[in-house]
Amino acid sequence: MVRRTTRCRRIDTVETECSKVKFIDKNIDYPNWVFFGDVVVQALRQQRDLRPRLTFYESLHDRPRHDLDDQKVRQLQAFSHSLDPKQTSLDRIGYGALESQHWKSGAHMDKQAKNILFKTYWGSNGWLPAPKTDPQDFAYAKAQGLMFEPASIGHDQCLDEVLDMIKRIPPAKGARAFVASLSRRRLDWRSGVASYHLACQMVPHQYTPTVCGHSYLPDGTVTTTNYTCAVCRDVVPGLTVGEDQYTDVDLNVLNFERIKWGGVRHGQLIYTWFDLQELLRDDIPNPTEEDLAILRAILGIIDLSKPGDHAGSLEKRLADVVKSSKNERRVIIDVLAHLGVLKPASFERPIHSRSDWSEAAACWRGEDKFDHEAVCKHFGRWLQTEVNH
Repeated sequence: MVRRTTRCRRIDTVETECSKVKFIDKNIDYPNWVFFGDVVVQALRQQRDLRPRLTFYESLHDRPRHDLDDQKVRQLQAFSHSLDPKQTSLDRIGYGALESQHWKSGAHMDKQAKNILFKTYWGSNGWLPAPKTDPQDFAYAKAQGLMFEPASIGHDQCLDEVLDMIKRIPPAKGARAFVASLSRRRLDWRSGVASYHLACQMVPHQYTPTVCGHSYLPDGTVTTTNYTCAVCRDVVPGLTVGEDQYTDVDLNVLNFERIKWGGVRHGQLIYTWFDLQELLRDDIPNPTEEDLAILRAILGIIDLSKPGDHAGSLEKRLADVVKSSKNERRVIIDVLAHLGVLKPASFERPIHSRSDWSEAAACWRGEDKFDHEAVCKHFGRWLQTEVNH
């Protein structure tokens, strides 16, 4: 199956009876949720090659330069700073300097630095075609902890640092950040709980290459064979992805997506690595009563779902209880699905061929409600009465 030309809005159609498909290793152009690159189709959880590529590179708006090379995102090259091979990965992106300044995010985010970051990638018509930042502006935003030098790191070191960070991050910190974000609209705080949960399922291993797809000419000739880490892939099939080497990765676009939408690349090893570093250094306040009221309302909306309801209809109903944009609510739903709060009774349910939800969110139906065990695990300390009811 080949995806049709992309639309300018994410699909909200009801799931229809069609072949069971799953698109993996997707590269995302938000907020229009445009996917582009060599899409690999997974039918009934079995990997399939995508036949001749047609028009799915085309979008209805300008997008950043996220074209694929062997199924890797060509990271935006806004800066050309050299990397000192003697530095650690944390030193290279400026975390050492931030820690020495006792930088804390708390409820405050420097508005000027945030504006610099946003203006690098986003304009009145969406993504800028050629992101750039004035060097002085970059220096200021970097000093405030919102922009970073490019990062280069191999799979094995990246994984080792991820596993080290989950030992250093308090288990409840990610969930606390998620809940505390609800009234403050600190969307960057919503991301870490999913990355932490996924990282806790990872085990030490070396990069183990396995074929994840091919690129084709119109006549069907294979031009490129793409690889990913087999062990990373199997943590959450269809979601988690690990590359062999990450070179000059633009962490600023990852941070932009975290702050604007709440994180959109969960499952990618490099994003997990970056997201956990941000969670580790963030000073997260305790949730307020307003935060807890919103969380209860979210669970109440889920509990009132009717049989056959799907993630798209849930997103619309959440608008009544969460001050948010459509894309922000979709991230909330995907995060809850990553956590197992939205847990489908079956992964064999039909998924619309153009669905771009995570597999768990796409397979969830209203009759599944929410998983009480997962709610208790992640949010029970704040909702003791409700989860024990």
